[in-house]
Amino acid sequence: FKAVAQSDRYLVSRVASESEIVEYKQHQFIFNQGEAGNHLLVVMKGDVHVVVNGSDGVIAEHDIFFSEAKGGYVIGDVAFFRENHEQSADVSVLSDEVMALKITRASLQNIFEDS
Repeated sequence: FKAVAQSDRYLVSRVASESEIVEYKQHQFIFNQGEAGNHLLVVMKGDVHVVVNGSDGVIAEHDIFFSEAKGGYVIGDVAFFRENHEQSADVSVLSDEVMALKITRASLQNIFEDS
């Protein structure tokens, strides 16, 4: 993303104009497994806890730390780009807060249609 930002300022300005900044507090759920994945988040601050549940309980669990992500990370992208558009995991806030850029499917379509 950093390379794109440096080479295509118009695209970056379109993404900024079509998105919104959202904040979540500690322990708040950002995504619930199975819910519709109509947006993705570019996390600019904070850490999250990810849990994938199966019929027999927890299948996988891990944390994503902003300090280790080298400038941010994206969550919700699996559901955003999947055909059935369902979240594949529960994602909750691990740190005091998470701040992210929210990009909806409709926003992304607008960006690419105008490009």
